This record gives sequence, structure tokens and C-alpha cells, in this order.
Amino acid sequence: MVDIYFTKLKPDSKIPTKHDEDAGYDIYACFDQDEIIIRPGEIKLIPTGIASAFSQDYFLRVLDRS
Repeated sequence: MVDIYFTKLKPDSKIPTKHDEDAGYDIYACFDQDEIIIRPGEIKLIPTGIASAFSQDYFLRVLDRS
């Protein structure tokens, strides 16, 4: 079993969640504006307000869901 640690960097951020049957964690956006507009072909960083730590034997891969 791998220990993964998360901490909030902002009070409004949400710690990632995972169900036993899930392959990975669900992470959540945390930003100060009411909305972030991403236009076609545009790339933007979406803040999560969290930090994570885990063994150097592993890596983090973030994928979109939809």
C-alpha cells in the first residue's frame, strides 16, 4: 500500500477523494474568481489549493475526465 499525503494550501480547497473501486483520486479546482473561461485552443493552469507528497518510487499523472 502506498501512502499519499495531501494538505490544504487555501482554506477553501478540498482534499482529493477516492473510492476503493476507483483507479485514481478526484481533484477539485479552487480559485478566487467566480469562473475561469478557457477558450478553444487555450491552455490555462487551474489551481487546486493543495499540495501532495508520496514516495519517489511513484509519479503523479493528471488527466481530464470530460
